[in-house]
Amino acid sequence: MNVCAVIAALSPRNKWERNIVDAKTLCTLKDNFESGKYSTFGANVKKAYAALWAIDRDSVLVVLNGKKVCSFFDNIFDPSSTRVTIDVHMQLVALGKYIAEDDRPSLTDKVYREIEEAVKTVALKNGLLPYELQAIAWVTWKDQKHENA
Repeated sequence: MNVCAVIAALSPRNKWERNIVDAKTLCTLKDNFESGKYSTFGANVKKAYAALWAIDRDSVLVVLNGKKVCSFFDNIFDPSSTRVTIDVHMQLVALGKYIAEDDRPSLTDKVYREIEEAVKTVALKNGLLPYELQAIAWVTWKDQKHENA
């Protein structure tokens, strides 16, 4: 559970391959974690360290404290999770095209919920768990090599 939380906490704006390296570094260094080099925001590294020591799932969710990160944790930790990880790439999938960051609409709570519900609806119609459909859409989007995505 704790390693899943560390991975989730380190994930914002971090490539998967680097995220795994960062998670191994943090978990290996433990109390010396600040001596490691990480490819994400410093606040996320501190959050990952706190998550490493959380005693149960509820404590992990309090530490992670964000829809995207909490959903990502659940998707990694719980194979039956119905949560959907909505990040900038999934927002662009929902918009159906690449939009430069400065021109992109805000990913508000309302928009997050709308995208999440759409993914759940399509997943159900296709016999998939929501996170499975999200992963398929996310990887397909990234593989299309959208400009600056």
